[in-house]
Amino acid sequence: MFIIANNISTRDSKVNQIFRQAKGGGWTGSQPAGTTVAFETRTGDTLVPDGTWSAWAAVNSPIASPAGRCLQYRATLSTSDPGTSPVVELVAVTFSNHPTAVTLAAFRATPGAGKVLVTWETASELDNLGFNLYRSDAPDGNYVRLNSVLVPSQAPGMPKGATYTWTDRGVVPGTTYYYKLQAVDIRGGYTLHGPVWAVPGPAAHKIYLPVVTRH
Repeated sequence: MFIIANNISTRDSKVNQIFRQAKGGGWTGSQPAGTTVAFETRTGDTLVPDGTWSAWAAVNSPIASPAGRCLQYRATLSTSDPGTSPVVELVAVTFSNHPTAVTLAAFRATPGAGKVLVTWETASELDNLGFNLYRSDAPDGNYVRLNSVLVPSQAPGMPKGATYTWTDRGVVPGTTYYYKLQAVDIRGGYTLHGPVWAVPGPAAHKIYLPVVTRH
């Protein structure tokens, strides 16, 4: 719950993982005469806001912030009477429900020696832009994006599919890793698949023997 501390007060929410495009929202509470409540949002792909996040944008309808993995909102409360304060009890955000035009045929994680091979196959990719691959060490934990840039669609706008592979070598043998696949469409919409999981084995060791030459 947010209440005003002085004539004007600004509070930031926690970072929320959404993996989708925020559309709009609303809030419940009280706003007496002479008081105002204004909201802003920003989005990004990291759990801690950094320079890659979008700038704060005033909330209108729809929400102006671009699609992103995470969203944070800011509430600014003000009053012309120090004895009167608006109160924000609950904030709700709605999301786009438009699925990407990707038909996923398979999504799997295969353990290897010191690595995990992640593969996915699509049956069609109408309006698909590409994919993001995320990894976590817990099924409901914080997922970290593995690809630095979007994995581009191999069949953009096509009623046919393609096969994709990703070799994850940044793993610890014996640890269970969980993977989620995010399909991104040309409108900025997201569809999330998974998780799938795998436990990589020990890395293979090579033994080099000296070459003995007899004269």
